[in-house]
Amino acid sequence: MGASRTAFQKPTKSYKVFNFFGRSAVTTNREEWAHHQKTTTRAFAEPGMHIMWEQSTFEDMDKLTRLLTVLPGTLRMFPLVPKYATEDASFSVQAAFSESEAADVDVIGGKENLRRNFIISEGSEVFFDLLAIRISQGMPSRLSQSETEHAWAVGAFAEVQAIVIITLVIRKYKVSADPAPSPEGSHKVVAGFWAVCTRTTSDKCCELLLPTTIIFLVLVSRFVARMLSKSLIALALTAAGRVIGQLTPSTVYQPPDPTSGYGSSLSASTQWSNLLGNMLWFYEAQRSGRLPSDNRVSWRNDSCLTDGQEYGVDLTGGYYDAGDYIKATYPLAFSIFSVCWGANTYGDGYANANQTAYLDQMLRWGLDWLMKAHPGPNTVYIQAGDDSVDNNYWGGDQDIPSPRPVWQVNSTITGTDIAARMAAAFASCSALYNGFSITPSTSKPAPLSNSTYASTLLNHATQLYSLSQQTPLQTYTTAIPGVDWAYASSSYQDEQALAAVMMSVAATAGGATSSSSPTPQSYLDTATDMWSSDKLNQDVVLNWDSVSPAVPILLTQIASLGNSNLHPSGGSSKWQGESETYLDRVVNENGRGYLTKGGLLWYSGDSDLASLNPAMNAAMLLFIYAPMATSSSKTSQYQGQWDYALGKNPMSAPYVVGSNPNSPTNPHDAKSSGGSDIDNIDTSPVNSTHILYGAAVGGPNSNDQFWNIRSDWPETEVALDYNAPFLTLAAYSVLKATDPPFYTSLAPGVYAEAKPGGMPCDPAFPCKSHGGLSTAAKIVLAVVITVVGLIIAGLLACFLVRAKRGRKRSLL
Repeated sequence: MGASRTAFQKPTKSYKVFNFFGRSAVTTNREEWAHHQKTTTRAFAEPGMHIMWEQSTFEDMDKLTRLLTVLPGTLRMFPLVPKYATEDASFSVQAAFSESEAADVDVIGGKENLRRNFIISEGSEVFFDLLAIRISQGMPSRLSQSETEHAWAVGAFAEVQAIVIITLVIRKYKVSADPAPSPEGSHKVVAGFWAVCTRTTSDKCCELLLPTTIIFLVLVSRFVARMLSKSLIALALTAAGRVIGQLTPSTVYQPPDPTSGYGSSLSASTQWSNLLGNMLWFYEAQRSGRLPSDNRVSWRNDSCLTDGQEYGVDLTGGYYDAGDYIKATYPLAFSIFSVCWGANTYGDGYANANQTAYLDQMLRWGLDWLMKAHPGPNTVYIQAGDDSVDNNYWGGDQDIPSPRPVWQVNSTITGTDIAARMAAAFASCSALYNGFSITPSTSKPAPLSNSTYASTLLNHATQLYSLSQQTPLQTYTTAIPGVDWAYASSSYQDEQALAAVMMSVAATAGGATSSSSPTPQSYLDTATDMWSSDKLNQDVVLNWDSVSPAVPILLTQIASLGNSNLHPSGGSSKWQGESETYLDRVVNENGRGYLTKGGLLWYSGDSDLASLNPAMNAAMLLFIYAPMATSSSKTSQYQGQWDYALGKNPMSAPYVVGSNPNSPTNPHDAKSSGGSDIDNIDTSPVNSTHILYGAAVGGPNSNDQFWNIRSDWPETEVALDYNAPFLTLAAYSVLKATDPPFYTSLAPGVYAEAKPGGMPCDPAFPCKSHGGLSTAAKIVLAVVITVVGLIIAGLLACFLVRAKRGRKRSLL
């Protein structure tokens, strides 16, 4: 296939390009490739090259390129391919197709797809849009030197303009009917054209050197800018695109020492801003994958750099879901939906706290991974990592057990719930990034406007919403039985309704009107119909598994907009009534929820494993709804749960790590603990090595008791979804609160004085392990006591009867 090295001399400058791109460069000569790969593999591990192109966007860099648009959220390296022009379109298509067949490579989408991708402009110019060759997984191009030279000559000898484009061949052309190259196999830069052009007599081919060199200079410059992301060069070169976040913080925020959370030395606004900043910092501590150069968590490392590789998909990045190392799509999508909803409602809070850029980075790190988990219209990856294996590992992020299995649902093995959940997340954030406000009278959305990114999110949302309608309708846990799921879903109808609501908003934000198909109103009608037909107005909590309480509040917000494209059936009064029916149950304790003696909202069966989560989600709903309440007196009742979480409780403990000297100091989190002995989690080490700032813990028991024990995961574990409502509540407080957080009044040591004796009684510490009786033991004891009591009663009755007979005989 390949010529000898002497027959394939490259100009000096082009060889430097090969050196620069390392393994990500492709030559048409096998011997050269082998030599190059051998010398660069160690220095240029391919995952390391992903950093250069992470979510990049190029737009209108030079007219010579004619088309230089790279959509975000897909490949990490891009194939460099020629674009031909000829007066004879049929000849050009057929010639290119024949050449690719002769070279034993695949043409993207087949011959007819190539025909469709002609761009016909004025006069006789017909530009051949794509010579799409498939680059095999992990292998160089299979084209030989002569075949490559011939392919380039097809365009060059046509004596019309030929230009080079960089394109994402999968997402740009949306090929679904024909085989298409996998994203994982296509991130190679085909740079062999330098050598080819030196051996052809065509002036046209050599003319390619100018635009191509410009492109490569831009690529090199962007790489340098990525490495110097805080410099002015980086800011200039990323203006039309992005690397990790669109926004760059004006100053680097680092959490202050917990002692700063006591006293009056800082203003109320500064205290609330610090709380919000700390809670965003927590998400940064949960990152997986290759960490960026501006990573603020010094004790975190690159981790799980091969997630999905074994299955032919890139699932690196994203967030670890809790105190361990599972990556779960379902709770992440809930968290992202919740944060985007809150940032739309109280976005000014992020701006006032100078945390907008960190919000942007937090959202994109999660959203970009969700895009990876949705690599095609009908595929969703559910989880990376085996929960049963992960639960048996306790240690740092450098020795996480592998291999890490992944699972997927698709159009055959359907997962209605997870597809709808992801659609809601993407749609919620698409509206936010479009700057579309759902509560214009309350606050502006967080200033994250980026229409390109919003459009990408909406595209994913639309595909996922369609997937969620495919039959059979079922949960992903039903679709894939026998798996020890970290997050087992219980229903899908509430997910579908929420997705429909959010799609109506995102479609409107994206410019859809009553003449669009589907219309925003059609989504709304679906949601309101489902609310009635599926009887979603239930007394349930809002959490990662149950989202129906969010639906009427969102519909109230939408009905209040007065938007001509959005008219929820029944209007504002209908959905105010539905919302207040639910929220009044919370406030008045006339439903499933009740208040503990200390004032924590408690739902038996839901609060037992993370008591603060249902309460804080309820508080978030209350705060979002407050401006629309039918009575101003209702809003005064909504503050209690938030204060409880921040220290106004019997333990005098603010349940956010690092916020105050009385905050939890031993969260159930392997990364920050510094320990590696799974049999001695609580004592190795006694105190966590690192402070996991901003982490909301599970919370106290139903008696308002909290032991601060690392292994007591129901009380001390941290999680993405635990923090989600706290972000909205903190943003609200930055914007609206006049008093500082309650914990600023808690002097050091007050929790130690209130800390209960003994041990907790929960799934982590069954009562029987410390002298108490388990539920089963109590049942057995009750049965025994009952039986013994009946026997004693029977004997006593028998004794009394005999005694009576004896008295009768004595009388006779």
